[in-house]
Amino acid sequence: ITSPGLKNLVEPLIADIRNLSKNTALYRIRCLAGAVRKGGLDVIEYKEQIFETVHYAFGQNDKKIFKAGCKLLRHTLSSQSESYPIVTELRPQIGANCCLGEAAQLKESGLKWHEPCGRQIDCVADILSTFVYSRISNLSSKNNDFVLVNNLTEMESDKASSSNHDYLMEWRNSLKILRYALRGCPSILLDFKSFDDHEKNSDLDPNEVTASVLISKASLSSKSILASSRERISIFISSVLSLIATESSSLNVAVNAAIDDSKRSGKISSLIASDTKISKEIAAISQLLLARRSASFRSQDAISLWRAQKGNAVDRFMSSQSREILSAFQKAGLMLPTLNQFYNDGEQGGKSLSRRMVVNRVEIFLHTVQRSSSFEVPRRLRRERGLGSKSENTMLSLKVDFEDLRQTIDQLFKSSNISSRPYLSPPFALDYYEGILDGLFALSCHHNSSARSNGIRAVEYAFSRFGWLVQDRSTHLIAAISLDDGSNDNHFGILSCAKLSEHSEPQCRKRLAEVLKGVACIISMPRVMKDVMACEKKRVLIIKALCGTQHVISLLPAEEMQKMISYFHQIFKEFRSRYFTFAHRPKEDESIIQSCIRYLLDLVNQEEKQDSDDAASLHWRNRLIVSWFLTTLTDKKYILSEDSDIINQIWACSMSIIQNEVGQPLQKVALGLFGRIATLSFKVSQSNGNQLLENNLISESFCWDLSKALVFDHKEDTSVGGGHSAQWSLGVVEIMRDAASNTAPKIMFPFKRAGKSSVHFKVSHAQLIHTILSTVKSDVAMKAALHFLSIAKELAASPPSEDQRNQHCTSAEIFAGALVGLFRLDHIIADETKVWNETIFPFLDNVIDLIPTGVFGAYLDAIRYAIVKVSPSKCGPLCNWSVNKIETTLWRPNQTDSSSALDGFALQSKWLAVMSIILIEMDFQTISMDEMSWNSRLLSDEIYKEGEQYDTKGTSIIDSWYQVNSRLVSCLLDAFGHPYQSCRERIASLTFRIVHCSRYNEMLTGNEKEIPNPTASIISKLNSFMKAEDFNSKVHQHALITTRMFLSQCVHNGESNQEFINYIIPLLPLAFEASKPPVDEDEDEDENNENDTEIRMLQAQVVKAYRYSISEISVSCIITTDSLHELSRVLTSLDIVSQHKVWQVRLAAAHFLRSFQGNHKFLFTTSQTRKTTRIVARLLADERREVSAAAMAALTGILAASPLSTVSSLVEKYRKKANNSVIKMKQKKNGAGIETEEESDLIQKEKERAAKQQTSVYFLCAAVLSRPYDTPLYVPVALTALSKHSYERSAPYAVREAVKMCCAEYKRTHRSDNWELHRKQFTPEQLEALEDVVSTPHYYA
Repeated sequence: ITSPGLKNLVEPLIADIRNLSKNTALYRIRCLAGAVRKGGLDVIEYKEQIFETVHYAFGQNDKKIFKAGCKLLRHTLSSQSESYPIVTELRPQIGANCCLGEAAQLKESGLKWHEPCGRQIDCVADILSTFVYSRISNLSSKNNDFVLVNNLTEMESDKASSSNHDYLMEWRNSLKILRYALRGCPSILLDFKSFDDHEKNSDLDPNEVTASVLISKASLSSKSILASSRERISIFISSVLSLIATESSSLNVAVNAAIDDSKRSGKISSLIASDTKISKEIAAISQLLLARRSASFRSQDAISLWRAQKGNAVDRFMSSQSREILSAFQKAGLMLPTLNQFYNDGEQGGKSLSRRMVVNRVEIFLHTVQRSSSFEVPRRLRRERGLGSKSENTMLSLKVDFEDLRQTIDQLFKSSNISSRPYLSPPFALDYYEGILDGLFALSCHHNSSARSNGIRAVEYAFSRFGWLVQDRSTHLIAAISLDDGSNDNHFGILSCAKLSEHSEPQCRKRLAEVLKGVACIISMPRVMKDVMACEKKRVLIIKALCGTQHVISLLPAEEMQKMISYFHQIFKEFRSRYFTFAHRPKEDESIIQSCIRYLLDLVNQEEKQDSDDAASLHWRNRLIVSWFLTTLTDKKYILSEDSDIINQIWACSMSIIQNEVGQPLQKVALGLFGRIATLSFKVSQSNGNQLLENNLISESFCWDLSKALVFDHKEDTSVGGGHSAQWSLGVVEIMRDAASNTAPKIMFPFKRAGKSSVHFKVSHAQLIHTILSTVKSDVAMKAALHFLSIAKELAASPPSEDQRNQHCTSAEIFAGALVGLFRLDHIIADETKVWNETIFPFLDNVIDLIPTGVFGAYLDAIRYAIVKVSPSKCGPLCNWSVNKIETTLWRPNQTDSSSALDGFALQSKWLAVMSIILIEMDFQTISMDEMSWNSRLLSDEIYKEGEQYDTKGTSIIDSWYQVNSRLVSCLLDAFGHPYQSCRERIASLTFRIVHCSRYNEMLTGNEKEIPNPTASIISKLNSFMKAEDFNSKVHQHALITTRMFLSQCVHNGESNQEFINYIIPLLPLAFEASKPPVDEDEDEDENNENDTEIRMLQAQVVKAYRYSISEISVSCIITTDSLHELSRVLTSLDIVSQHKVWQVRLAAAHFLRSFQGNHKFLFTTSQTRKTTRIVARLLADERREVSAAAMAALTGILAASPLSTVSSLVEKYRKKANNSVIKMKQKKNGAGIETEEESDLIQKEKERAAKQQTSVYFLCAAVLSRPYDTPLYVPVALTALSKHSYERSAPYAVREAVKMCCAEYKRTHRSDNWELHRKQFTPEQLEALEDVVSTPHYYA
């Protein structure tokens, strides 16, 4: 029995089905279709009942019932023609060699599979002849029912239209039945006719061999039907596609497209060709014939689902057993840490595959073999015909009318002709498929958009199996969109676009747009574009086609123009994405590329000669595309070539567009072309075309045009329409992005940890300037550099406008490129100081004051870029000049001239920022001890030539650092109290840069000057703020704020073995001292201070900032293992701070110690741990609850990381102290009211006892809280001691609350599933003491 439920379902489902309602009949047919699936041989027994049900379904006018009948037909065919596991074999089975819970195995499993026999193959042939072939055959005999509606009355016309609609429905239904039949049995519809010699043909696919063996079991009549079924169906589909192509490809049809539908309905072929549903069915059947070889659908996704199921497959029996055993061990207290546990990652560790999964995996393999057959069969057919040969039989004919189609149907599907051979000779199955593909090409150019989309999808699916057929068709496709296919009318089913364009009628122009849409969609397919990109000739053809799209678009109706632009953009987008992934430009194709470049240059030159208003002028979109292709095709071969004609024309083209297309996107694209040529020319060190560049660079007007081109920043405007529809033409974004990439090669800038100061500074623009200056002669470069610096100065002084920010940023980019270009000149190297003093410094003096603070970051990046490219060793004059500027302008505490102090703060901030940028790059140079840093040598090979000698003594670097440490440090320290926030930030950052770089000063040797170490002076100056007499002055508060910023720089940008040791640890006391509140609680505020409010605000800001800094230091700063002795320095500072008279400082010390100990708990030595414990124990007795609570939290972490033996001894020590510190009976005072000496001693002893009690109780609470997951032996002892302090008569309120909190927390964390295990650690007395604290009081207690 292969289907147990089939016998029980067939009779009830089909009983009296004709007398049931439509919904009931539909439900029963669907149930029967499900029962028939994988029914095996049992379906044969109910063949007549199933046939009767299918006849009933096909005879109904209800669409749902008809579709259910199609599904029943499909499942019946697949159940009789496919191999599959028997349904009853999927259930779990227990045999003699397997037990419950064991993974299923394929070996010796007795698995039974369904294999079709001869009776079942005969049933398949009977179904095809009864329901499919006969239905199609009736289409030719029913043409007499078609009525022409021309010259009829209105009533007769309506009746005739209804009759014609019924005839069209018959076509639709017949094609739908054919489609479902093909889905049911594609595996036995083979492409060869002799099924008895399959053993002799070794080239057959395994799926074909299997199908031939199955068909050989059938009767002779069934063999004759199945032998030619695929061939007959292919010829029939080709004929229908030929009819559709004939009706849609005739020029007369396009001209007469405006004829009324009622008049056109008089032609039956027009109705069939224009029907959308018929076209949809034809496209679907074509896909099945071309790419389906089995009834399974999307079988490639089944393996992914199966693997996901395998990942979730868990042995439920073994998992439940293991959970029960582990639970029993835990309850019994026998759960040990070394107990082995299985993980679900192996066959013996809980992973188990069911029998159904094993069987499904084998079935997936079968489907994979069948799917691979759809790829291997077309390859075999190609080998049989010959790899280089073409089809001699053209199956697609464009001269087919309905009468020809009717005769074809009679010859193929009449019962008298069903056993004879089709008329095609020779019988190459590949000819049928080519005819279907060409018919799909015609369908892709259909005038109906729905039919067109169906055809395009079918073509793309067909190319996945018949990809080599693209080679012969791609050239014609490109010629179609170029309107160059006049001699190939209706070739490959595509109407000639050139002939259509000759007609000016609106209908022809509309038809032209429809054909172009279909052709463009086919070209943009990945498989077609892959073939195009593999051949240089085809690439050139498509380049020319894309450059001339505007002429094609201008011929189309207005409503089709924008649509056609998107279709052409898809082709360009696919070309752009694939251009750099294919090997191209062999020597034999070089002439083709040169002719293409000349063609593109001629287009540009022709455009310049024509008037802009000329109708024949090139559209701006095509000019963008032409420039993009020129940029892409330009290579260094043309620069190295002896014939400089091409490269000269490219130079002239790019410079002409830059000068003429001001502010346009085309100017940006030409800038990319210009940058690409300049970069290639410099890399190969050739001067081809440089004369033209030199002539233009001498002219200041060209330098202005080039600078203006750098200013314009073309971006999408997403502010309109909510950002959904950018104000940008389609495809321009990609072209602009490529142009920006070609302006200059990408480099890694900045290379250091400090990032760029401005997001608007474009490194590529600076690269472009210094590249073109390095390409030309020295005298020309000198003149051009001066031009560029003059232009940069004017751009920096530009008035406010919408482009002001771009102008300022471009000014910085031009300055960076010009500076690098100047120092690249040979005659400049000998007199660098003169260039600095006479050219660069005057420029900076004028510009830095003009640039707004918001965009000044661009100039900082420009200076930094110039230092990297020039080498910091050459920037010694720049460093000295910056130090002089800071000394003369920076604010000082005792400054008498107040005018500059108030008006020059912004300028002071700029000079400090410039100095910081210089030090950032000097840091790398100091480490390298070379004139050119290693990152510059790695990334800037286009500037530094091999063989250049560098001064490795570092004289300039030593002089620069001497000036910084001897002059600049003292100036910065004096300005720590600067009143301007931005300047304070710059001073802190610059001070950090100095201390960060000074660690390598000892490496600088070879000079008489000894570079002073700034560490001692900085620490001394900053610590002096803690003892300043003018604590309440603004200057002092500002100095503290700057110091806090310096600490933050050291924390976030410093290193643990340098800044933390040398600066953060010495400044810790200052940080704690500054965190105390400005006014003590017991002090009165000074009412006479007129600046009291402002001072108090500054002090509050300082306190808040320093508390945040203390937390940052405690969390972020980690001492490495080679600096463990520094831990003692930190603990010493904390020991002093913990005894501060202000409780907020002591609280900060407790929090700091908690975090610091948590980060270093595994690095603490025994003595350091004892010292930490002693500090915390002192804080436990603090009179402020906030301090004592924080100390207890810190102590909890310390005890959690301590050995159990140490904690146990400490608990015993403090237990005794706790028992001795319980409150005793108070003695009555004497009635005199005078405190005697004895009473004073008693009060002092009471204070000592209270401190002792609080310390011991808090320590015991910390010991209990440090063990949240287990119960060591000392925990019950501590809890028992704590219970004595939970009463009002024995302890104060704070101590009682701490005890209750500790016991409640222990109850919450330990009284869970493992309470029985913890309970064993307690004695009855200890449990009773714990219950006294945690139990809830009640009335009867």
